[in-house]
Amino acid sequence: MIGNESKIRFSERLNAILDEHNFPPKNMGRISWLANMFSTTHKGAGNWVNGRAIPSRKTLKIMCEKFNVNEEWLQFGDKAGAKSKIINVPMLTKSEILNYVKQQQLNFPNFVEVQDNNSSRTFAVDLTKGEFELDFLITQRGMMIFDPDRPAADKMFALVNIDDQLSIKRLIEFDKERFAVISDNTDSKNELHTLNLPDQLVAIMTEIKF
Repeated sequence: MIGNESKIRFSERLNAILDEHNFPPKNMGRISWLANMFSTTHKGAGNWVNGRAIPSRKTLKIMCEKFNVNEEWLQFGDKAGAKSKIINVPMLTKSEILNYVKQQQLNFPNFVEVQDNNSSRTFAVDLTKGEFELDFLITQRGMMIFDPDRPAADKMFALVNIDDQLSIKRLIEFDKERFAVISDNTDSKNELHTLNLPDQLVAIMTEIKF
C-alpha cells in the first residue's frame, strides 16, 4: 500500500512539473486542465494534485511522455529527473510559421525562454495577437510553445494545416499513429477530419506561458 508521505511527495513533484509548464494555479483551473489532459475525473486529478493519490502506472507513463520527465523520478523521487536548462526560441506570427518550420525563414526579432527538452525548431506564438480562435482557454493573455519534432499523442493540442488554414486543435488518435481533429465544415457543423501526416500536422503544443 502506498503511504500518505509518498502521495504528498508525488504531488509536490507533479505540481513542480505543472508550474514549469505554466498550468494555472490550483484554485484557478489546474485540476480541470489536468483532468481533461489525462481523461480522468475532476476528483481523480484533484487527488493527484493534493497528495491523496498516485496515478496508475499506465497514466504515469503517459504523463512522463507528455512532460518529458523520468518515470522513476516522478513516481519515487529518483534523482534522474533533474531540471532542464533554458533555451531561446523565436516568437512567430501566424504568417511566419510555415516558412519557419520549412527553414525558409531564419531571422526573427523576438525570442522567448523555454526548457531545453524542446527541439531546435521549437517556436512560440503570442496569443494576445488574436490570430487563433481558442475555445479551451479562459484567457488569451499569454503564449503557446510548439515543437514540430515532438511526437504526436492522443489528446495533445497541435497546430494543424487544413486547406491552407492554420488552427490549433486537440488530437484524437483513432488508430495506432493515426490522428484526426474536430473541425467546422461549411455548414458550421462539427465534423471529424483525418489528418494527412506529416503534411497537415505542423507542430505539437508543449507548453502555455501566461
